[in-house]
Amino acid sequence: MPPIFDTAKDTTLVTYYQMPMQHRLAENATRIKGKPYAEFFRTDMYAPLGILEAQKKGLTPSEKLYRPTVADINRMLTQDNPPAAFFGVIDDEDGILSATWSHHFFPKVTSEMMKWWFVWHQVETERYSLWFPHAHVSNRVEHPERLQDPSLGYEEKIYGNPNYIKEYVGETLLDVIIHFAPPESLGVSAETMQKMNFTFSASGWSAMADNPDVPSALMIHLGRDVEGASSYSLPT
Repeated sequence: MPPIFDTAKDTTLVTYYQMPMQHRLAENATRIKGKPYAEFFRTDMYAPLGILEAQKKGLTPSEKLYRPTVADINRMLTQDNPPAAFFGVIDDEDGILSATWSHHFFPKVTSEMMKWWFVWHQVETERYSLWFPHAHVSNRVEHPERLQDPSLGYEEKIYGNPNYIKEYVGETLLDVIIHFAPPESLGVSAETMQKMNFTFSASGWSAMADNPDVPSALMIHLGRDVEGASSYSLPT
């Protein structure tokens, strides 16, 4: 059974944010006032210790990284005892790319809750700011009416409904379009989905807003229910 996080023991409080993120927090705190969910706007952010320990080790050697191929994607997702995280850069004849992996446990969270969140937060920017108050700037989708249509299922609401986001990564403002898609269309096999009991996906690909026709990232975000929590893997 995977461990259940004890916040005081398994995570640490983030105590520094770059100046643009500090300004963003203040702006989001003002903007969310009066919203019925404003009480959930929290300024304390905690980072899992396992991911911080992985960062201390530096970049993972490129020969140990997984490539964005069908074979490697499925091998990565079905590995035994996956690490909390790894980070690295691949530089070969196909070009240069960065590869990251992180594995999280969300106590008392289910796959259905994750699906609810990924639809609910896209409705308006203030909801998006709850996710990361210091970083998230704006959020909209191409077909907002689909998000609140009770006759549509989760996949029908987000697939084929581009998500336009702006957020800070440190001091850099990222302006991105995310295209959520079925994980099978991105290389995850049906056998892997069944074997690993993945019941949630927010997978897709993204492009920079100023170059929307050129994919810049492949995101395989998958989750499954485990005892007492939801397990969420985010290879990118």
